[in-house]
Amino acid sequence: MGVFLWMLREVGVQGVPSFASLREIQSRLRTESGIPTHRYESTQGNVYFMNDVQEMIARVCDSSWRYLCLMSIGHTGLHKSSHPSTPPLLS
Repeated sequence: MGVFLWMLREVGVQGVPSFASLREIQSRLRTESGIPTHRYESTQGNVYFMNDVQEMIARVCDSSWRYLCLMSIGHTGLHKSSHPSTPPLLS
C-alpha cells in the first residue's frame, strides 16, 4: 500500500493521505462497520478465528431487504420493476 501511495504522490495527485492516516482510517472503518471476528480454541488446543455468523446473516438480510424495497419503489410509487433479478413477487 505504501508503494501505491508513493506512486500517487509521484504522478502529482493532490490530497494523498499519509500511510499512517490511511491505516487509522482503515482501523476506524473496520471498527465501525466490519464484521467482528472471534477467537476460539478447540479441545485439542488449536486456535482459530471465525467471523460472527449471526452478524453476517443480519447484514445479508438487511441488505436484501433494502435492495428489494428500492427496486419496488419508483418515482411515482410502487411499480413493476424491470430489473432482471427482482423476484417475481415484486414484479
